[in-house]
Amino acid sequence: MAKGIGNRIKEARLAMGITQEQLSEMIGITKSAIANYENGTNHPKEQILYRLIDALGVDANFLFQDCVENRTQTGPSPEAMKIASTYDELDEWGKKTVRDVAADEAERVKSEAEEETPDNVIPLFGPRFAAGPAEPDFAMPVETYRIPGDIKADFAIHVHGTSMEPYLKDGSIALGVRKLPKDGDVGAFMLDGEFLVKQFFFDQMGNVYLLSANRKESDKDRVLLAVDRENHELKPFGVILTDRKLPKIYV
Repeated sequence: MAKGIGNRIKEARLAMGITQEQLSEMIGITKSAIANYENGTNHPKEQILYRLIDALGVDANFLFQDCVENRTQTGPSPEAMKIASTYDELDEWGKKTVRDVAADEAERVKSEAEEETPDNVIPLFGPRFAAGPAEPDFAMPVETYRIPGDIKADFAIHVHGTSMEPYLKDGSIALGVRKLPKDGDVGAFMLDGEFLVKQFFFDQMGNVYLLSANRKESDKDRVLLAVDRENHELKPFGVILTDRKLPKIYV
């Protein structure tokens, strides 16, 4: 073990571009002591080991694990090791103080991290969105909906009806993003003044299919034939987010 630690001390020292003498001056020991550590003759004592860790800019894992090549810190920092080494020397009041301070600081850091991703407020469209009359313009929603800041969505809808079950439940709220639906996406559309949420498909002939995921309600499908498209007004509203990809529907 001593030889392995010695090799890693030498490796870290050379990586820093310093000599044994320079390292010895940095941690307050003799040059010969450094040489003995590196050749495996001696093993650094605990306090010297802490100084080596600080001076070399490595962590304990690097010094003690032969397989560690990455020197980025993956375990307790040198500062944490120092605190741990003195913790047991404290009386009960001191130990409680350390625990309380650590718990308070951990809660503070957690709260600050949560504040960095504040909630977003997005438009929420009404309960008849899935199949019903047109609603106000996107810029003037009837309601708003709050979502966590780390969730990417541009709008939300009240799902009305069971035509998109089991992927979108009747009475649930679904999130969407403002982009053009691609083949197989669940999209939100306005068709001839009526809002619809359907799975979107098109074929090489230019026909557009707005299909119900629940095939028991296939009567609610909408098919726009290419030859008749000019008689209808179809506007894509966005893509509805689902927790899993929907299978392709064959009609």
